[in-house]
Amino acid sequence: MGAGAPCYYPKQELGIQVEAEANEVLPSLFYLQNFVNSKKTKSWRCLNVGALGTLKTSLMQKLQSLQNFEWILKEKWNLGERPDGGNGHTIQHCFPDKFESYFKLLHPLFEDITVINKKLTWDDSIKDYEEKNLIRLSWNKLANEYGVKIVPEISFESFRTVFSENLWPRYIIGPEEGNLETSIMTPLQKILMNHIKQDEEIYFAYFFLATDDWENPEWTLYKGSLNEIMDFENLDGFRFTPTYWWPESKSWCVCSDYDLDFTLIAGAKDLMADLSNSIQFEGLEVDVLTRIDNKADTINL
Repeated sequence: MGAGAPCYYPKQELGIQVEAEANEVLPSLFYLQNFVNSKKTKSWRCLNVGALGTLKTSLMQKLQSLQNFEWILKEKWNLGERPDGGNGHTIQHCFPDKFESYFKLLHPLFEDITVINKKLTWDDSIKDYEEKNLIRLSWNKLANEYGVKIVPEISFESFRTVFSENLWPRYIIGPEEGNLETSIMTPLQKILMNHIKQDEEIYFAYFFLATDDWENPEWTLYKGSLNEIMDFENLDGFRFTPTYWWPESKSWCVCSDYDLDFTLIAGAKDLMADLSNSIQFEGLEVDVLTRIDNKADTINL
């Protein structure tokens, strides 16, 4: 993910909103990525640089209890268990079976335009890629090129057997696991904005593998606004976007598991329609029993 860097200060040090004149250039001081955690309140006040140099304050609070996360933890299926007697892991291992519909958002693929030989694999090349040389690569285009069928269980594992010697081609970059980059997060955030109440609070849950703290195998829970979903990339200690995030009404829920190259979204039919109609990302509707493990795609594998 990549965006303008907000500036963080302790909650008690802020009391007013600062605005720049329309033609005034904000000093570079406001682009410093300073993060200070208030030990007393366990909360942060964030300054976002908006249009015409307006600085907007927002509050992100770290919660000391997982109580507001228990509806997911207790109602979804446990890993390694299939109460219905089926095989593998499904969407119900991520969400409770209480939503009307489910959507599988495929994390973006990119093509390195400097790689001419498409048979070259990552094992053949020690040269890393540069972001300036990457262009978006459609899942549908790649599937058509290699004869892979787009099915509900599709993931990048679906391509393993069609690649030479099961090795990933060097020209293909991604998809990233467990993280939604800005080009996807921004349009997704805009869509979800239309499916919450005004000023509705959002919960953000992080599994420890999505953070830099691997010594404490725990979940951490935060509360803030939907606008703050982009702020996590500028906070120390976070490797990915939140593992789960949902509004207080629980009308929808987003899950970006650290081990999956797609994001799952649960919600109402009208939300699924908005997601399906977006031209900013690729995905498809699935059901709660769609498998999501690395052996899920029995059509292509």
